[in-house]
Amino acid sequence: MTTGPRMFGSHDYHDKRDDDLRKRPSQAWWSWATIMRLRRRRLAMGVLGAFLVWLFIHNIPTDLGSVDQRMGRPLRPGHRVGGVEFGYIPPARPAQQNSHPNPASNKEPTGPPPKSQAAGPHEDHYYAGPVRFYKLAKTIQSIARTMGHRKDNRNVLFAASNLKSAANLLPMACEMARIDKNFVHFTLVGREAIPLEEVLEINAVDGDSCDIFFHDARCDYSEYSTDARAEASVVGALGHINTYMHPQAIIIDDSSVEDAFFIRGLRSKLANLATPLIEIPKGNYEDFLWMTRLDSGGLASWHKPSVNILIHAQPHSSGSLLRLLHSIKTADYSGLSHPEITIDLPPDVESFARDYLRDFEWPPHQDPTGPRQRNVKVHHRISTAKTTTENNALRFLESFYPVDPDHSHVLLLSTQAELSPLYYQYLMYHVLQHRYAAYGSDDGDNLFGIVLAAPDTYLNGTSPFRTLSLSDTERKSKDSEDLAAPFLWQAPNSDAALIFGDIWAEVHDYLKNRLLAAHDASSVHQPPTKRAKLVSETQPGWLEYMLELMRARGWRNHYPAQLDAGAWATVHRDLFQKPEEYMSTPQKIDELKETKEEDKAGEEEPFLRAESAAAQIRRQEEYLGQKERDMLQHSQPLHVLLPYETDLTEIGHLPALEYSGQKIEREEFGKLATEFRPLLRAQVGGCNAAEASNDRKYDLGKTDDLFCFIGQPDLEEVDASEKTAKAILGDHISEPASYAVTDVKESKPVAEEEKPIGEQTLDSAAKQKLAHMKAEKPVIKQVNQEDTETETEKAQVPPVDGPSRKHGGGTLKAVVEDLGPPKVKSGGA
Repeated sequence: MTTGPRMFGSHDYHDKRDDDLRKRPSQAWWSWATIMRLRRRRLAMGVLGAFLVWLFIHNIPTDLGSVDQRMGRPLRPGHRVGGVEFGYIPPARPAQQNSHPNPASNKEPTGPPPKSQAAGPHEDHYYAGPVRFYKLAKTIQSIARTMGHRKDNRNVLFAASNLKSAANLLPMACEMARIDKNFVHFTLVGREAIPLEEVLEINAVDGDSCDIFFHDARCDYSEYSTDARAEASVVGALGHINTYMHPQAIIIDDSSVEDAFFIRGLRSKLANLATPLIEIPKGNYEDFLWMTRLDSGGLASWHKPSVNILIHAQPHSSGSLLRLLHSIKTADYSGLSHPEITIDLPPDVESFARDYLRDFEWPPHQDPTGPRQRNVKVHHRISTAKTTTENNALRFLESFYPVDPDHSHVLLLSTQAELSPLYYQYLMYHVLQHRYAAYGSDDGDNLFGIVLAAPDTYLNGTSPFRTLSLSDTERKSKDSEDLAAPFLWQAPNSDAALIFGDIWAEVHDYLKNRLLAAHDASSVHQPPTKRAKLVSETQPGWLEYMLELMRARGWRNHYPAQLDAGAWATVHRDLFQKPEEYMSTPQKIDELKETKEEDKAGEEEPFLRAESAAAQIRRQEEYLGQKERDMLQHSQPLHVLLPYETDLTEIGHLPALEYSGQKIEREEFGKLATEFRPLLRAQVGGCNAAEASNDRKYDLGKTDDLFCFIGQPDLEEVDASEKTAKAILGDHISEPASYAVTDVKESKPVAEEEKPIGEQTLDSAAKQKLAHMKAEKPVIKQVNQEDTETETEKAQVPPVDGPSRKHGGGTLKAVVEDLGPPKVKSGGA
């Protein structure tokens, strides 16, 4: 078989080296003809490409929009192409060429923004571009004098999202500006395109009659914005406002009136801030004008206080209980949180009362299709044994204890009471006004509570109670009509009264210590003695304990004016029943029998009866014979019903009464408390003479300074204020020469019911020391690291009642340096 050709077909050169072989010329891979053919083809392709480019340039489409618009992506702010923001298409009409100016310009664009192909032809809210505020910066940066850079200030903001809500809120804002307690701001945030000036003109608002800071917080293209962009504009505007203003409260219209995106944006932003959002109920704008009388501290605390109603029902009082519950249910709670209710029922309850409680709906007006809320607690007593003052006080006070003593308050109601429909608004106004005010009087720190029922008698049952009027206040004037005025009285109330939570907790502590000292003589240095009873037996006995603590602390209650229009709480006497601890005493004179059993029952009581049983019965008959007051109806707004339209609600302007009903100056409460504490320590605190006269450190919420228990830590008068004085003046504090008193008479005699015990308890040395305590005034000094003033430059001022209890915006106070009296040396005087 023949083989294929080989590379070397001949054997002539197999045995030779290849360096002497003849080289043949290599054949070229590319010829000139091939190159020329390739150049002509490339040239033809280039000409064709240039033609296509020319054809595209001359026929480029102009209605496609940006890439973001064609791809359905959101517009990206900050991108620019050809001097126009990326995502915007210059309008074709020459008249609108200025509708998209340079972003660096402060001029707001006019005209509608471009509409994407995805938007429908009749869709008005289609624009989702970046948010800019062209009108807000000018006004928000000009409010420096309002101290908006501080978190605590006097700024209050009204915000509206549409013309309807603006018309509802503007009168309230102007009224608040007229009261002149706050810096009032009004802002418009929404889609409305009407200028702010026209909005004010439509509502008859001008700068002369309405001193308000107006801010236009609407973004560009607000009327064309989508819901998401409108909501984002609310969040952004509120962020800028908070930076420059720090409003203490934001007031808006009802959620059903405001736009939905506005409510969502506000709540979303305020979730990260501590600013309260206050909604005015729809249609109740005039009824809520009382809130315009509050300062920024009260408005900032709008949602802080909570009220717990405590009702103590006596046996056979079911009819009165149902009347009271009906008045509670029909009261006006619009725009406010509903209180919780606790009912203390007797052992025997009528069947109709049980049925009423079973069907009692609280809070009222619940959705019948939703879950049912029952914010009612019922305590049912089991024992039918005769109770005493101590047992009744323990049972009643233990029915409630505040979870948050600073903000959880208790409203005590008797079953004989019936409440006005406006009672809750009245309570909330005075609580926010006196308890949480930022710039109010220091007298609010010493308020025991707010009373709803105007008194008819004094504490011991004598009547009638003299009505106080404008002539008894510091604002008396010959030109003004002498009408009834509210007042301060150092007297507790059991018919209808709110007691602040921290004071209620301190009453708990006081009763605990007082009962311990009374029933365990080995726990104190000296056995306690009984005090004379000061409160009439028509009132429950636990008022005696509260009165003792009120006098020791210098506290007082705020009582309402006796208005001709009616009362905030009416006390009915048609179904009157004496307190349970006094039910065994005779009800009429012909039933009076002085027996040994009655005397023995009197010995079990913790107080000495100040009057005979016959005198007490006569007091009761006088009490029942008095005319009942009419109840205030919801015919007028609260601010109109209050005396002088709330112009007389500052505590510093009100007249004051001590517990017996005698008119005194407010500054005297502290002096009277200083005089009463040593006597209370000696009588019920288990203190000897030297311990009783030593006024010791007082801690808020505690009453250990009023008792002398064995093993109790030393609570001498070396407290924080004395340590501060020593740090400033040195350890050597010289005692004035006036301390060397040998024979001092007390400036004010002790009350008749307290004389015998006081004289037996206090020796001459203690009396001398007590007399010095009454005569000396504490020194007030502003503590400063750079303070260099001498002792001769210290100012003498009236005494301060005690530690501050204010829970509002923080009133500035001086530091009290009460160095106290000299200690009794072992040598004795």
